[in-house]
Amino acid sequence: MRVQSISHLLLTCAFAACTDSVDPLLDRADAAELVGGASNGSIDDDRCTGVVVGGTYENIKVPDGASCTLRGAVVTGNVIALKDARLTVEDSRVDGNIQGENAAVVHVRGGRLGGNIQVHEGVSTGELGVSITGGTVLTQGNIQVTKMRTGRILITDAILEKGNLQLEENVVTGSLDVARNRVAQNLEVRKHGGSAAKIVRDNTVSQKLECKENDSPFVGGPNSAAETEEQCF
Repeated sequence: MRVQSISHLLLTCAFAACTDSVDPLLDRADAAELVGGASNGSIDDDRCTGVVVGGTYENIKVPDGASCTLRGAVVTGNVIALKDARLTVEDSRVDGNIQGENAAVVHVRGGRLGGNIQVHEGVSTGELGVSITGGTVLTQGNIQVTKMRTGRILITDAILEKGNLQLEENVVTGSLDVARNRVAQNLEVRKHGGSAAKIVRDNTVSQKLECKENDSPFVGGPNSAAETEEQCF
């Protein structure tokens, strides 16, 4: 449901969020995907396509195979990307969850969330399939990325004020990078296969940091945690 007239929301990208610096672990192609030039988009009956800047919405759904970018928006409910969809959420507030259900790509950069980020069972071979960067803050929820088949997964500089960060059974052909995150509870990285680099470093974890059953090459630290197990230190 639209809360505000769409005619006032579809703006070309003229804000600083479109040109802010991106995470240093991103390469040029990945950076362009996150902060490239905008085009007009639309949200109709909660279905988002294209690029939409600003506005307040109850819920957002990205249909199968569609692409949606939200910049500087407010969502009072949930954002859901469906099969083979591509979702980017930049500098926005989401009171509920951000979910990728078999979505190809989910990027979250900056902003605040009241719920969880959950990305499961998508396929995006050779791409940056999942990224959570830019100081994204989760005030209540968890981050969970499982069973993705993608080129890269990048989780950096996220702040989980009360929750957990879990990555499990993902297959990456490029790299898995989990760095500089602040996690109020536990951080778990488990069962990642393949010959791509897997790095967990410079994270601050208030409770347990556990890394196990990850194929080499794997770099498990240094990190700061109340308790560490297996491959992480």
